[in-house]
Amino acid sequence: MNTRRKSQRLLAASQRGQAFLLSLLVLFIGISAVIYNFATRATQEIKKGNTTAAALAQARDALIGYAASNANQPGVLPCPDSGNDGSADSPCGALGVTAIGRLPWKTLGQESLRDGAAECLWYAVSANFKNSGVSGPAVINSDKAGTLAVYDSNGTIMHAASEIAAIVFAPGEGLAGQDRAPAGTTTCGGNMTADAYLDSYTVGATTYNNATGSGTNSFIVGPSAQTSQFNDKLLPLTTKALFSVVEMRVLREMRTALRTYRTNNGYFPSANPYATATYNCVYTSWQARLPLNINAGCPAYVNWGAELPAWFGTNNWQTVTYYAVSACRVGTVGGFVQTFIDSLCATFGDLTVAGTPNVHAVVFTAGQAIAALGQARPCANVSACLDDAANQDGNSTFVQPVASATNNDRVLIVRP
Repeated sequence: MNTRRKSQRLLAASQRGQAFLLSLLVLFIGISAVIYNFATRATQEIKKGNTTAAALAQARDALIGYAASNANQPGVLPCPDSGNDGSADSPCGALGVTAIGRLPWKTLGQESLRDGAAECLWYAVSANFKNSGVSGPAVINSDKAGTLAVYDSNGTIMHAASEIAAIVFAPGEGLAGQDRAPAGTTTCGGNMTADAYLDSYTVGATTYNNATGSGTNSFIVGPSAQTSQFNDKLLPLTTKALFSVVEMRVLREMRTALRTYRTNNGYFPSANPYATATYNCVYTSWQARLPLNINAGCPAYVNWGAELPAWFGTNNWQTVTYYAVSACRVGTVGGFVQTFIDSLCATFGDLTVAGTPNVHAVVFTAGQAIAALGQARPCANVSACLDDAANQDGNSTFVQPVASATNNDRVLIVRP
């Protein structure tokens, strides 16, 4: 009998142990499922965020590429797409007014870029940069200021209006009250109502509306985490980022123009001194502005033909660039002026840039004015134009600019 009772107790204990283990297993599975769900959602959100960030960056880079390669006006940006077909639609509103619409991905030579919610991107472009018609803004060079201010979720300004040429938006998933119907048959689908995609956010007594620029060209990044009221993601295109590429295009074309001019005529033109507002060549000036009118001031020299692009002068790039040429490489004029030029050539020879000798000419872009250096645009003298003291002394030796908070010059040398 005792043996029998003992066996029953052991069986009961075994069953309780199995039940406990089963309970632990169920609990483990439940906890694992919760953790898995959380991890899966987190992974999905990270993936969506990465997709959004990549699309925004690709769009910004495509806008820079468009501006830098524009044949008629380097620096100009396309109008938004207002027809939901991926193409820029010009004109895009009155002059002086910011334009907002979908990103013109087709005009930019891209696929229909989408954020992590599979929505096509939106785009705001400053009135100072938009290609409103055939010719775009009257003047665009590195002195051109933006007009779009960007604020953080506390209402603190992140980018002053002068710093921003355009903004690319990822609208994210539709929020309550945002009607994005109909799906449509266009590539991006949906409608063209900006309020259905871009959000508003209130800070204190101020409401920022990304769909309109708040009426004052003010846009907001909003909270870092997605909320039920705001999930826009923004990437501003700064004028600094834009012109860092556009200026290299300008430098290359200046160099090509000078090389072609020398090939055609056997010499380089002299410069235009800052004191001569007509932009005419002056025989005895070798460092200042690139002259727009060569034989108007230097009758012995041939004027520009097709070497210098028309957009250079019409956009006043001569006021924000710098040109230096060896006295040995300009044309001959005869008389006492020629004697003076020959003596300078014999004394100083060709130019030297960062240790590179036998340089015939150099071209600089001055970038935007640096307030810490007391600069202003257009350049009124060499110190207002170039940032390195070693490049301001008027001699034949130049240094290579090094990018910093107090130096945004760029240079290319002109050799045979």
